[in-house]
Amino acid sequence: MAVGVGLTNITGVVTYQFGFYYILPLTSPSVISTPNPTVPSTTLLSPPLEDEDKRGGGNSCVLTFGDYNVENMAPTSPHMPTVAMHIAKFLHTPDIMFIQEIQDNSGERNDGTVNANVTLTNLVKEIADVSNVTYHFVEVAPIDGKDGGVPGGNIRQVYLYRPEKLSLVPGSPAGGALDKTEVLSTQHRPVSESPVLSFNPGRIDPNSDAWTSSRKPLVAAWMTPHGQRLFTINVHLSSKGGSSSTEGDARPPVNFPVDRRTMQVNAVADFVQSILNKDEHANIVVAGDFNEFLQTRSVYQSLIEVLTDIDEVAGVPHVERYSYVFDQHCEQLDHAFVSDAIKKRKTEFEHIHVNNWSPALSARVSDHDPSVGRIRLC
Repeated sequence: MAVGVGLTNITGVVTYQFGFYYILPLTSPSVISTPNPTVPSTTLLSPPLEDEDKRGGGNSCVLTFGDYNVENMAPTSPHMPTVAMHIAKFLHTPDIMFIQEIQDNSGERNDGTVNANVTLTNLVKEIADVSNVTYHFVEVAPIDGKDGGVPGGNIRQVYLYRPEKLSLVPGSPAGGALDKTEVLSTQHRPVSESPVLSFNPGRIDPNSDAWTSSRKPLVAAWMTPHGQRLFTINVHLSSKGGSSSTEGDARPPVNFPVDRRTMQVNAVADFVQSILNKDEHANIVVAGDFNEFLQTRSVYQSLIEVLTDIDEVAGVPHVERYSYVFDQHCEQLDHAFVSDAIKKRKTEFEHIHVNNWSPALSARVSDHDPSVGRIRLC
């Protein structure tokens, strides 16, 4: 069943098995309507820097970002060209991409490989072939077998970014798998009054028990050619594996491991607060695969005290707030949150249903839909 398919009335016997209710039809139902599977591309485009003077200035303040869980992408994954086309044609090559589930250079072969530069180089080339936009990429390779996911794949979060629009704030070394990045004051550094990271890019407290067998958030500090600053945190929290169905015997349903995800969100919120402690006007975007619904309010309590859900800021209709379809439920596992500095300016956001509007499961290249946002840094 695809999202939006219309059927004739169904009369049958209600039964229950394996945690789900079913209807066993007495007569064969017929499909009476099929939605148009054509997915509109995003309307949120990044203005080119060369138009700065013609448009009266300010284009360097406007950035677009995309978020996409690309589902176990290896160097030779057959779905890589389609994902590249999605980024180029449907997301319109955002200035920075938050990507999850990039595998190492040997894919699922469990041979100790951890670097993903080949995977990322291939993806960047595929995007460039479609769009003529060549991204640079940023990753921190994990310790082999320590971040969960499919055995041997060593999935991780990465950033793709357009170097003409963004660059890493200089002066800090890149962190390793076990290096804990921290927010440092720049009061004795003449480069800027903005805080900096001890490792850029870096990971949030990778030795904490919160991240056992899970992906560690990837943090980076960025600057535009005109000096505007942005902090980003790319997350991929522990999966819902082991949870019961929403219709199962357990009431409320078993949500596993909700305690672990709560710890992880708390760690992200603490890190955000450490940025705001040094610059209350900091531009911050946290995005990625949270593997949790916002309706599970206890999980997000610490984060919504310091950031705001971008769907709320942008006024996205509630019926459009989904990025995942599971057991015929439209759900949202992928989220983005922004700091007050961004919230107070014009902020836009769209979910692009390139996968979940597919007429069949076999046509989807990922179980997640991507999203696009447009924000102002000044």
